[in-house]
Amino acid sequence: MSPNRRQLLAGGLATPLLWSLLGPAARAAGSAKRLVVVLCSGAWDTTYVFEQTSPSNDAIDGPWRRSAGSDELVSAEYHDTINGIPLALNDEDRPSVTSFFEDWGDLAVVVNGISMGSIVHDICRSRILTGSRVSGDPDLGAIFGSVHQEDSPVGYLDFSGRGFIGPHGASSARVGNSGQLEVLVVDDVGPIPGPPGSGLSYPIFAPGSADQDRIAAWLAARDARLTGQWSDAGALHQDLQDSRAAAAELRAAGPDLASYLELGQPLDILGQVDLAVDLLSAGLCRAALIDTDLPWDSHSDNSVQNSNFNTLMSGLSYLASGLGRSRLEDDTLVVVLSEFTRTPKLNADDGKDHWPVASALLFGAGLEGGRVVGATDDQLGVEAIDFDSGEVSSSGEEPEYGDLMAGILEAMDVDPAEHLPGATPLRAIAGSS
Repeated sequence: MSPNRRQLLAGGLATPLLWSLLGPAARAAGSAKRLVVVLCSGAWDTTYVFEQTSPSNDAIDGPWRRSAGSDELVSAEYHDTINGIPLALNDEDRPSVTSFFEDWGDLAVVVNGISMGSIVHDICRSRILTGSRVSGDPDLGAIFGSVHQEDSPVGYLDFSGRGFIGPHGASSARVGNSGQLEVLVVDDVGPIPGPPGSGLSYPIFAPGSADQDRIAAWLAARDARLTGQWSDAGALHQDLQDSRAAAAELRAAGPDLASYLELGQPLDILGQVDLAVDLLSAGLCRAALIDTDLPWDSHSDNSVQNSNFNTLMSGLSYLASGLGRSRLEDDTLVVVLSEFTRTPKLNADDGKDHWPVASALLFGAGLEGGRVVGATDDQLGVEAIDFDSGEVSSSGEEPEYGDLMAGILEAMDVDPAEHLPGATPLRAIAGSS
């Protein structure tokens, strides 16, 4: 991992440096050829950034704080519109939110008011990533990586372990949160300690040349059985061939990949960003899934959302700057998702529980930035909107997670009907550009 990037960010130099190099024309986003998905697993509270709620609205407890025994506000909350996007801001507790939208809001789209139909973490995480309620369907990164793999050894890399590969195993791989991919692509890595107390180290068994010959013979026999017995053997045989070719390409790229991996070292959001930018820049993958690994599930003490959003937005600025330095900003789309948001009102523990509505933040390629798509009402319920304009409309429909995902796919020049045939694309995501 490169320490220089983190030093630039910590010193507040990355974004000004990039701004001095990139004018408005250079920042114009083209068609998406790369994708980074950032998952805020656990569920963020959108009143801290994306929803401008008022202290006078008794139906919603926003991020503001009051002095003990008084209605006087003591927190530095305020509302502003930055680069066309109305935001809830606090420059004491969440300064990186303001700086992110000042620097990158012209390339960003906020999507509010997406109906999730559930408040269960695993179900909604699957729905927001895949746009589908069918278990086993692929997520956004897996679809994009399969369509746009081209000459990259891997189409999609999941750094989080929370992705859904579906039928795209031949073009997808999981790094693992401790860099385990290094073990698979580099022969001389090891030994790796096993579980504490097991007395084991890995690999326990390493196949020799005779073992490799037996494996090859078994695979050849399997091919023969498929070809002779199954009516759809041609497609199955091609899938096997594609998987093996991808595995061979991945191993051939092993030394290059290994230079970016640190076995046994969990990656925070900045480490995952470093890895994603390096691998995308080197052409080793086309899509990546990052998890912020922050405590978003704030059932007690909801104020942790302040530090979460501050860390998230710092990481997104770091990502945007890294893409700019690597000359990837014009053709990379970043999609930031959380499985749902949090209840309008605080619970007895000053926390918030699960709410079946989602929001998303997108920036980069394929978008007309500086806009908000969709809306919620004064109780944070989903509003019906026009799917082409994204504006509230009495004749519109309430957008669901499948419509959101179909709209993102269409904005990336991927046919949503092929992957989500029952969804109506939320075309307002791309805008008029």
